[in-house]
Amino acid sequence: MLPWLATAAAFAFLSSVGPPDRGLRPPDRLESFVDRLWGYGALIEVGEAQARIAEFEGWMQAELDRLPGAPTLDLPEETETRLHGRYGVLPEVYVDKSYGATFPRPIARPVRVSWSETWQRARVLQRRLDRLIAGAENWSRLPDARRLARAGELESEWVALSAAITDQAASVRYLGAWVPRLRRSRNDSDVSRAFALARDPSLPAAKRAALWEALREGLRPKRVMRRKFLPQVLKPGTYVIPVRTDVSDRRFLAETEGALEMHWNQSPWARSRGVSFRIRWIRVPANQGFREGRRTLDAHIASFKADAVAMTTGADAHFTRNHVLVLAPGRITPRTIAHEFGHLLGFEDCYFRTLGARGFLGTEILEWSNPVYPDDLMCDDSEGVARAPIW
Repeated sequence: MLPWLATAAAFAFLSSVGPPDRGLRPPDRLESFVDRLWGYGALIEVGEAQARIAEFEGWMQAELDRLPGAPTLDLPEETETRLHGRYGVLPEVYVDKSYGATFPRPIARPVRVSWSETWQRARVLQRRLDRLIAGAENWSRLPDARRLARAGELESEWVALSAAITDQAASVRYLGAWVPRLRRSRNDSDVSRAFALARDPSLPAAKRAALWEALREGLRPKRVMRRKFLPQVLKPGTYVIPVRTDVSDRRFLAETEGALEMHWNQSPWARSRGVSFRIRWIRVPANQGFREGRRTLDAHIASFKADAVAMTTGADAHFTRNHVLVLAPGRITPRTIAHEFGHLLGFEDCYFRTLGARGFLGTEILEWSNPVYPDDLMCDDSEGVARAPIW
């Protein structure tokens, strides 16, 4: 048994460290099969970690309730949610780190996300959780005065671990949504190979320039859907966006309006054109059938009329389908909200996801930045600004 494990570990190590074009070829059937096994393992590990941290939370709260003078356990807000795509639960809005991007800037390596790495991180979190629980049990046997003195330290450890488990749960939702989709569309690997070739410093400059030119039109941010409330050619003025929503949280609606104002209305493009957008909310009642599990997410999305765009909740990861933005639990920044509203305005993503091979480690998702338009909001929802070059 041990020699077999050592051989498998060696193959996994070699698969993870080289060759330099790792991930640029599409996965074969064996790698796709192995990836499903990693996925099952990651789902089990993350699910167990979530259940254990929730059980620990209840135990910790009970211990603090019995301790005279103990502080109330500082739980994350409900809107931060460690839940899984529950209807009616909003993401927590985080402030953007910076406004705009430096242009031009170096093209970054693709961001890589995989089931195997998620499993490995979940295993590390399980060991951290073991240490936290052992430390908490020792803490519970201390005299009240010493327990009170150390309560804050224990709480800080719990909050940090809880946030890390939340992040891995978000990775599980992301991988669960995108890996099957990318398996069905393998042609995107051609884009990733073209990116790699265009970046290759060993290529003659003329050939590299020709590759960029061939990629340019395909990488241009595109407005692919027309909206009745927006003309194809925008003249100076304010354009009202009718948005149906069953979100009743006024604070979140205000955050959404602020995201549109900051990242669209205050962008260099909008100010130079004298263009601005304003949301007109159209309130709709909550979908009780969807809330109670009697209707599917697809049916819920289809219930929003197409004469306006819409914003709702209940997804495992934020996405926009046709005219409906569906929000997920977890964290979101105003810039990401603005990026999703770009979809409601009719724009498509201009960054790319591809599925690459990792040998015995299965597959991985690669997110490629747009090498021609790296600072457009629809190409980069962490640093980009609204440039709308095709409007």
